[in-house]
This record gives sequence, C-alpha cells and structure tokens, in this order.
Amino acid sequence: MFNLEEFERDQVIYPLVEKLSKFLDKNKTAKAEKVIEQLDQLLKEQEHIISITYILSILAEHD
Repeated sequence: MFNLEEFERDQVIYPLVEKLSKFLDKNKTAKAEKVIEQLDQLLKEQEHIISITYILSILAEHD
C-alpha cells in the first residue's frame, strides 16, 4: 500500500509506516489502529505533519 522508499529518510516515520503496511497486508486491523494512534500522537510535532497527513490520506483513499 505504501511506497516505503518515500519514508526512508525519516527514522521516526519509516518504522511506523513499515509496521502499518505489514499489519494492513495481513488484515490485522487492531494492530494497525495502534500504529495509527501513534501517528496521531506524532501530529503534534511540527516536523511530521506533512508525512503523517500524506499517510492518512493514503489510508482514507484505500478504505
């Protein structure tokens, strides 16, 4: 679902996107929700707003 190469430079976001992608591929929605909650918490940090908004928009399009 996600192109992980787009997030390689961000050491905070990359592992979360990697987990999220894995959980969604395996239909583990409860675990995916926990990762989404972590992303939501990171929205408070100015440096991650664009990346996280992009991730959430991809999720919204595929749901």
